[in-house]
Amino acid sequence: MTKENLKSLFTEYWHYLAVCAACRLELFDKIEQGQNTIEKLVHTNQWNFRYTQILLHFLQKENYVIIDAQNHLCLTEKGHLLRKNHSEGLYYACLNWSEEHLEAWKNLDYTIKTGKSAFENLYKKPYFEYLEEHPEKSAAYHQAMYQYAID
Repeated sequence: MTKENLKSLFTEYWHYLAVCAACRLELFDKIEQGQNTIEKLVHTNQWNFRYTQILLHFLQKENYVIIDAQNHLCLTEKGHLLRKNHSEGLYYACLNWSEEHLEAWKNLDYTIKTGKSAFENLYKKPYFEYLEEHPEKSAAYHQAMYQYAID
């Protein structure tokens, strides 16, 4: 791996986090439902124009959305897969790997040093026990696993 490859590797998670933020905002659903300009998204949702525009340009660069010459937005196949109710989508899978999973992975060195679960260290119980106490997380986890299972 070259120095440039390593520099790129260090910031690749930014891409995932930007897509995850778009999912949390239900951006892909909103575009599909007719909020198909930056202005409509900003006005309807009371979002910041500049940062919405930056996110959308990133999503265009990564082939999730298309911004045409009249500044209309439409989803690519990749963007459609991140709609909440897409029958074969990955919306819940995208969200599942953020938050607790991401925090646990950020603490992998703890597991390497101690041989103990970073997740349990952070959340004071094994993952599935944690899910039992957080029904909304459990439902999202099961949705994510279902999305992985369909092909």
